[in-house]
Amino acid sequence: MHHYYHSGTFAQCTSLKEIPAGLFDPLVNLEDASNLFLSCTSLKKIPAGLFDKLVKVNFTVGEYTNGLFGYCSN
Repeated sequence: MHHYYHSGTFAQCTSLKEIPAGLFDPLVNLEDASNLFLSCTSLKKIPAGLFDKLVKVNFTVGEYTNGLFGYCSN
């Protein structure tokens, strides 16, 4: 997979405690990262460089989005 377009992929995953390192490494473009981890209230660990290999990414925060980690407790 080289392109990905879908907002809120992991939204409401309340049991997600950490994001695996390299999760997005196969991607070139992340065309909509809005609400990607919205309300992942148990999330404790985000690896450094999680998005470093992306060439194009849209982290838009707008009227109907809450950013990547909106409403996460930590």
